[in-house]
Amino acid sequence: MDDMNCLAARRIITTDITDKSSAFVQHVASCSTCKSFYEKQLKFNSVLKKAVDMDVPEGLASRILVEHNLNKKKQNAQKYRWSAIAASVMLVFAVSIVTTFNAPPAIAGVILEHAHDELWVLEDKGHVTLESLNQLLKPHGVKADDNIGYATHAGNCIIQGKVGVHIVFAGENAPVTLIVFPEPLDHEGNVHISDHFFKGVLMGTNQGTLAVLSEDEESLKKFEARLNTSLMTFI
Repeated sequence: MDDMNCLAARRIITTDITDKSSAFVQHVASCSTCKSFYEKQLKFNSVLKKAVDMDVPEGLASRILVEHNLNKKKQNAQKYRWSAIAASVMLVFAVSIVTTFNAPPAIAGVILEHAHDELWVLEDKGHVTLESLNQLLKPHGVKADDNIGYATHAGNCIIQGKVGVHIVFAGENAPVTLIVFPEPLDHEGNVHISDHFFKGVLMGTNQGTLAVLSEDEESLKKFEARLNTSLMTFI
């Protein structure tokens, strides 16, 4: 019998992929999505190892120092100019999406994939104030009141290169995730989605899409009802 859930298995995969405990091994063997996640992480680790083990060309340090000195004046003239390279590895796995009203599968898939990539936040035990929540929500045209519930995690997130908001609330029986996705739902009415782990609903706003997800249907329904009276959107 599989005594481990997907959340626990993915935490092991991302922190100690060499774990050989029977519960972990059995879960990965029996869960196709976690197995795919595991195999992709193995490949990623292999690529990193090759990069670390790569021989450094002779004289590289000297060439870097020379290049640095040659560009020093240019860098001083452009003091406030900087560049950053952001790299992310998308661990894509197949999700079975159940939608109503034929909602665009791209949005549903993106939301579910992001939620799975961030499963670890479900175990966060912090406390986020209402003021902090509304600071995050304001750029997206959303505002909450005191009835929104107890938030244990909140922060900006990157979804398809755009800045969204990822919030976790303490639900009735299980955590409830609220994701603000800065893309329009392009559909009238709410859209219900689900996969092997999450059940959820997508709701359109003036500036994007709200997604509410939970592994527990009762927690989802109670939070959704509370959301209708505690969250407002504005232009």
